[in-house]
Amino acid sequence: MLLLSDKRLLLIVTGMLVQIGAFSGPTDAQETTQCFSLEFFYDSSVDDSAELRSALSEFAEERTGLILHLRDLNQDEQLKLRIDDISRHFGMQEIKLPAIYGLKYVVDGLQTREQLERRLDEVLTMTAYVRNGCPHCRDAKAFLGKYAVRYPALEIVFKEVITSQENQQEMQSVVRRYRQQAVSLPVLHYCNSLTIGFDREETTGKRVLQTLDYWSRACTPKKKTDP
Repeated sequence: MLLLSDKRLLLIVTGMLVQIGAFSGPTDAQETTQCFSLEFFYDSSVDDSAELRSALSEFAEERTGLILHLRDLNQDEQLKLRIDDISRHFGMQEIKLPAIYGLKYVVDGLQTREQLERRLDEVLTMTAYVRNGCPHCRDAKAFLGKYAVRYPALEIVFKEVITSQENQQEMQSVVRRYRQQAVSLPVLHYCNSLTIGFDREETTGKRVLQTLDYWSRACTPKKKTDP
């Protein structure tokens, strides 16, 4: 999966990746670079999850813009309460450890490095379903292109839904999953939620940034693994 490390936007049309232009550097409005926080929960009394912790650290080293928090439930009783709170919030009977929480996603029952990397790629992707000739889609592309450098860990992918039946069906499936009706384009899928339609940067754009900022914090030169 391609990343935005080269600060370029990708357009997926019928399975093909097409570069549509490089982003300019950040302006005053984009000065702050945001890092997404990922919490890794495990219980060392059962399994120290050494291989998965190593895989997660390597993933964060390769993909800038992440801050890791290693949470050993065997070392802190309060973490068990936090896990319970998260599971109740998402209506889950239980969270199977080891698990990752971030960007409004719970990824639990992790077993292999490959599974961890694949699921994190999904969590750290914003998919924008668009249509050629749609003025609101054009505005959304411009907005996301402007702010992509603010979130270096986030991959932004555009999928054309008119020329690709596969993309159209995928969008419809996503909309049904969130029990919404897509009455307009674009449809933005990110942070385990949907934004349908795009008015302008000051309204819809502001809400998108608020959501992304809620799940991130200003990057610092500190190490990528925090307590």
